[in-house]
Amino acid sequence: MRSVVLLVMCGRRVEKLGGQDRRWLKVAKLISEACSARVLINESYAALAKKTEIPLPSDMDVVSEKRNKYVAYFWLNLVIFFRAFRCKKIHYCGNALEMTPSAVLIWALLRKNITFSFNGVSVNYLKETGQKKAVVLLRVMNYIACRIEILNKTVVSENFFNSKKIRLSNAMYAGPETSVSAIEDSKKIVFAGHLYAAKGAYLLMRIVETCPDQKFRFVIYGERPSDADLNVNEWIAKISNHANVSFMNHANDMSEAYSDASVVLSLQTISNYPSQVVMEGLVRGAAVVIVKSGDSERFGDGPGIFYVPTEFDSSSYWQAISLASEYSASKRALISSAALENFGAGAYVKNFMINMGITANVNGVCN
Repeated sequence: MRSVVLLVMCGRRVEKLGGQDRRWLKVAKLISEACSARVLINESYAALAKKTEIPLPSDMDVVSEKRNKYVAYFWLNLVIFFRAFRCKKIHYCGNALEMTPSAVLIWALLRKNITFSFNGVSVNYLKETGQKKAVVLLRVMNYIACRIEILNKTVVSENFFNSKKIRLSNAMYAGPETSVSAIEDSKKIVFAGHLYAAKGAYLLMRIVETCPDQKFRFVIYGERPSDADLNVNEWIAKISNHANVSFMNHANDMSEAYSDASVVLSLQTISNYPSQVVMEGLVRGAAVVIVKSGDSERFGDGPGIFYVPTEFDSSSYWQAISLASEYSASKRALISSAALENFGAGAYVKNFMINMGITANVNGVCN
């Protein structure tokens, strides 16, 4: 059948699932149900996906990964190219940027329509941090793709992508719609994310050090940086001595961690939108304190959302955290229902298909 969209979710070898990895699993499932799209995913990604609560697409092709990374890279690009023969449109998800060589071949030799999702918060950040390969691949995708999905207005303002190709989408919650239970006077504060400066590691340190009430408990989920990031490692060692601080390993499913949380912190210094941490916390009934960086305020001002300035000030930060904790104690069901309404997957997928020029006929087949 030729009237099929191919969703390319192959990319780097996946060792742990991030928020965007989870989001694309749910997107792929819903799109495949809407119009029988085929999903191409690499072996390591699929293995981790099967351990989550997210239902997987029924029409999903898992591509094996060779032990040698160079052979694996060549093999994945080759498989994508040959799968594209039977498809009218090929969409490269955000985690498939490294498969750009296959996109070039498909565009040049097969003359197929290529669309692409850039889910990062800033191209300038990639430039500033020396990620030259990613920037080069994005330039190539900008040239060959007919439509490019982005999630941040900040990216539009950077004028990197062709403005005629850009389609702006909204954030989408990727987790399950679970029931919310009341909790007894929880003072649990959750931070989930890689412990890097751009993720708010230093802001987190200041929050912990200025905590006015030892009844607040900090539970920190995230991968510690390499030894090269000595400054972050030093403060990790420092706050580890606090009795009210616990470090936990990264979890592919964070729903249980948020289920009894009073407050979730989202402290990214570039932009917190469209962070899955924010939406997952809200859906589980926790209030979320968000740094007003970049496009962060696109989350709106719904129930349970509290903003703090980009520059740390103990008074304003702890006022927001305390108010958020009090609010979640009595409004968990309201916070959850509002988040599901505002960030539901169905509305996003419908908008995504329109933005990427994907339509389904009466038989549920992509056109």
